[in-house]
Amino acid sequence: GGTIETFRKINVSRTGKITLEEAKASVFIRNRLAAPFDEADINHSGYVTWDEFQAARAKARAYVR
Repeated sequence: GGTIETFRKINVSRTGKITLEEAKASVFIRNRLAAPFDEADINHSGYVTWDEFQAARAKARAYVR
């Protein structure tokens, strides 16, 4: 995932810098960002409730320790 080829695919403007717009348009980045959402959406409702959000944050904090 973190290869120069992937970077170049995301950086369609060829500036050597990925803009927010390029990041939002990138399927690769969207898929990477979707994973944490899917994990937080415990009951797979398509929404993250406050309780699910708190549980996801607690789980993330546990990884940091």
